[in-house]
Amino acid sequence: MIRRAKEQDAERICYLYRQIQAENASVRSDIFRSDVEIVPDRILRQLLSVDQPQILVWEDGDGTVQGYINYDIRETRGSSLLTDRKTFYIGDFCVEHDHRGQGIGTALYRYAQDLAKRLGCHSISLNIWHTNLDSVDFYIKMGMEPLKTTMEQTL
Repeated sequence: MIRRAKEQDAERICYLYRQIQAENASVRSDIFRSDVEIVPDRILRQLLSVDQPQILVWEDGDGTVQGYINYDIRETRGSSLLTDRKTFYIGDFCVEHDHRGQGIGTALYRYAQDLAKRLGCHSISLNIWHTNLDSVDFYIKMGMEPLKTTMEQTL
């Protein structure tokens, strides 16, 4: 089942946040710390206590959150360089490591895609680490295409 996150989902979402942080740190320890909590449980509980939190969750038959998408709507208006447009921006997207490959990510993405259309968005966008090849493949399968690339040279 996919639904908006609730305050009682905070602990599980924090657990999934930690999975993302650990995975990023395992690949790029020069950027990511593995010893920090990205969003403290108490702060996430406060965020989830609002009427329409911008976090979607997928829960299994036991009521355990196994994946989530954190999003916001970004709009460009009145720019001299860019066209007016509304984008559904995915800040975080995670499926519990042991539940990947079971269609949870696809279901969450398709739900987000439908929501973005209902909200009148022109596109869905997100940032992804170039080293996260599984996720790159997943997003391409969902129909996404590269938009831009950030280059780096470590000194």
